[in-house]
Amino acid sequence: MSIYALVIEKARELIQIPSSEKFVPASSGTNHIVFLSTHYVVRFREDNPSLLLREGEFLNSISHPLVPKVLWQGGIDSFVLMVQRRLPGESLSSAWRATNDSGGKNIIADIVRFLEYMRSQERNKCYSVRTGRGYSSFAAYLEDFIKEKVALIRKFKSADKILSEIMLTSSIEDLKNLFRTGEVPTVV
Repeated sequence: MSIYALVIEKARELIQIPSSEKFVPASSGTNHIVFLSTHYVVRFREDNPSLLLREGEFLNSISHPLVPKVLWQGGIDSFVLMVQRRLPGESLSSAWRATNDSGGKNIIADIVRFLEYMRSQERNKCYSVRTGRGYSSFAAYLEDFIKEKVALIRKFKSADKILSEIMLTSSIEDLKNLFRTGEVPTVV
């Protein structure tokens, strides 16, 4: 039994997940280590556990049928994990390959409705799951860590030349104007 399976068993007892739920590693995913059962998702994030906790807090602030409910998050032994209700369905890539034109239109309509919902959320910040931070605007998100990003690019001679040309034609003010609209995106 893997160390993750042992931690999942402790989580199962803690939040009373039925023993009939059998967890298996997800075949694909994000920056998380993910285990799935019929009705639950358990996510670990070893590289930056605090991001997982902040993401859980953010997800709990959203009420929409396409956002999985966070049932529990916290630490067990030396691991930080999140337990979520699993949404029924299949991955977008699987559904898209197997659909016809009208099914594709339905998928796109669902995505558009969800994006409209997210854009309708009144928030005073734009939240980035990757950084786990809130920003005053999308441009502020793009500017975050810009000095570190530029320093990393400058290490590569060919990229440094291109970056220098871009920096000559653009400024942070141009970037702010590019993303200045009447609406503030909520999630990046």
